[in-house]
Amino acid sequence: MGLAVSEVTTHGVGETEVSDEDLIAIARSWILRALASASSRGDKGHYNKLLSDLRDPRINDIASVSALSIRLTALSQTVSYFDEHDHQTLLMYLLGMSVWIYSDEVVDSLLSFVVNLATVNGSYVSQCLDMLVRNFLPPSCCLPAFLDSFSRSGLMMGFLSMDKLRTQALEHIVRKDAVSLSLYTAHVCS
Repeated sequence: MGLAVSEVTTHGVGETEVSDEDLIAIARSWILRALASASSRGDKGHYNKLLSDLRDPRINDIASVSALSIRLTALSQTVSYFDEHDHQTLLMYLLGMSVWIYSDEVVDSLLSFVVNLATVNGSYVSQCLDMLVRNFLPPSCCLPAFLDSFSRSGLMMGFLSMDKLRTQALEHIVRKDAVSLSLYTAHVCS
């Protein structure tokens, strides 16, 4: 699923197809620069930009879904550069994401990030397990909103209402049942 990028040359404007691998490589390079800027005592501009992009990732169209997925994939490939102290805010944003509101592409990238983070550095295992446990049940499965961080922040920020949570409850329970069935069949087949 490449991305068309406008190219300006002396002969005019054209479009060039950029592969996902190229985009991930570019994103990985940029993220490495951002992670390094957080560790240095100098300019933290790249790191602050990364934080602002992940703080509230609004998914408005297919391009924003793809951009978030590429960003998460690149982050997944750079987990060995994470530092508990310097990148605490970034980890808080990433491990605070809910798998219930994003497309399958983004969820796959997020879960890949969590698995890689737990695998590469054992000190993150408890945080990764906590994130997975919090996301096992959907946000609106009849639990009080204060138990779910996504619902709580959505209510506070105003892009979720209790009525919307109640209407999504059935959809989330059906999705939870599908995920549980997939986990069960994967366990039985292995």
